[in-house]
Amino acid sequence: KRIMNEQDKPNRPVAIQIIGGVQPPAITPEPELAPADENFYTLLNKADDHMEFEEHQLAFDSYDRALAVLRTVNLPWDPKLDIHAALVGKAKALSRLGRYPEALACFDEVLAMDGVSDSLELAVWQAYTVMDKGLALVYAGRNEEAMACYRRVIAACRRERGGDSSGPIRLLALTLSNIGSL
Repeated sequence: KRIMNEQDKPNRPVAIQIIGGVQPPAITPEPELAPADENFYTLLNKADDHMEFEEHQLAFDSYDRALAVLRTVNLPWDPKLDIHAALVGKAKALSRLGRYPEALACFDEVLAMDGVSDSLELAVWQAYTVMDKGLALVYAGRNEEAMACYRRVIAACRRERGGDSSGPIRLLALTLSNIGSL
């Protein structure tokens, strides 16, 4: 679960010292977050729970609302990773609902955020999104495009196989399982 605790918020000075007769600029107050039921992290956690219980329409609604809340609140940190998580979840929910063009558009938006193009090599963390996009393409009956995604994932896993992480091995196993279903 994603929970934002007090220690996650940026440090703010609690006192202003006047040095040499010059007062530093005023401290910017913390942004107003939405009420608890409209808080981004609450909505994202709800959406993740709905996906786990295969309540895909409710998951989609929660991811969509989480993105709307996130995009309307002025945050003191870069929300790119939060947007990334919500968009991937939304894309997966759309895919499970059979709304493949919308799902693929979400996956493309995530990949564009990550700076991924068809000609670039993938890092393993990017390959997970490409694998999920490949699965949506399979569901949409676009097997050749799905295979192109899976080839890219396999290439990323081969490049990373010398590392200590088991991530590439798990990703490769999932990808080969998906290919076996074509």
